[in-house]
Amino acid sequence: MALIVFAICVTVFCIWLQNHGFSPWVKRAELGKWMEDDSAGKSYYVQAVEGRMRNGEEEYRVRLTPSPQGVEWYWYWWYAMDYDYYKMRLDRLNGDGFDCIWSQSYMHSDGKPKYQAVFLKIIRNPN
Repeated sequence: MALIVFAICVTVFCIWLQNHGFSPWVKRAELGKWMEDDSAGKSYYVQAVEGRMRNGEEEYRVRLTPSPQGVEWYWYWWYAMDYDYYKMRLDRLNGDGFDCIWSQSYMHSDGKPKYQAVFLKIIRNPN
């Protein structure tokens, strides 16, 4: 029964995202759990991710978009990165032909910025 309720909630959440852009703000653990349970990479991918501090807690939201069709493509997304990790990912993926299609940061309660980013690589003619 719980699995059916969860599946319905995930479906409703995906439909909501299609019609409204960003998801509602959720706690960090909730976003991670949702993405593990229902990876968007099947027919949608994370096009954007935003973070913020609210009442002393990290919150995140995502925007999904339909996966590219008829091309070979790859994507990565991360959230809650410190600057060094963000810069390493940016340099490495740009060197591998990925474009950073979304980047956002917020000031964490520890006084350090946290970065979110989405990287996309589309190979139009893979042959």
